[in-house]
Amino acid sequence: MRPSTSSLSNAPWNPARASGSKTPAQKATRASKPEQGQASVAERAVQQGQNVRGGNKKTLWQSWMSLPPRTRMTCGFALAAFSVLGIVASDKLEEAIPVKKSPAHPIPSTSAAA
Repeated sequence: MRPSTSSLSNAPWNPARASGSKTPAQKATRASKPEQGQASVAERAVQQGQNVRGGNKKTLWQSWMSLPPRTRMTCGFALAAFSVLGIVASDKLEEAIPVKKSPAHPIPSTSAAA
């Protein structure tokens, strides 16, 4: 049974407001532009030497360690599988297309037979 249209206004999710339009109260709380001569928040952060994007100064190792162990293991196994695949593929290519030995440039011997 479909709900009546009057009960839609009391629903937790209102399809009439799903378009993303803001209420007048939400529009009024929007941040205003700084006055002329004043720096914006981002400009002040740059002036103070702060990182504007994100704000955290994690190292690569800290970022890696903050990943869940299952994700780290998956990345490790994927990298190992990719490496093994590359070794196998290069061996197959070397069998199919052998390296030609060039007599014009012989490899110098290391023996002292001079």
